[in-house]
Amino acid sequence: MTGKKYGEVWDSKGQRDRREFLRTYDVKVWAWNNGQDQSERGMVMDLGDIQAMADELALARPAGKGGTARMVIGCNVSEDHRSKVLGFAR
Repeated sequence: MTGKKYGEVWDSKGQRDRREFLRTYDVKVWAWNNGQDQSERGMVMDLGDIQAMADELALARPAGKGGTARMVIGCNVSEDHRSKVLGFAR
C-alpha cells in the first residue's frame, strides 16, 4: 500500500489522465443554474466506484472505517432532480 492521499494522486495527473480516471471510476456530475431554492445553483455528484478506486490506487484510508461502494452528494437540489439523477447513475 502506497499510503498516498487522493489529492496527491490527482495532482500527479495531466488533464487527459484526469478525464480517463473519472471515466474509469464512473464519476459523474450534474449541475443546474437554478437549484431547489432558485437563488443558487444546484448539483449532484456521483463519486462512482470509490471502493475500487481506493483499492486499485492503494489510497490511505482512515483507521477503523469500513468500505464504501458508492457515494452520491447533492447540494440545493429537489428530490425530483435527485431521483432522476440516481436513476441514471445506477
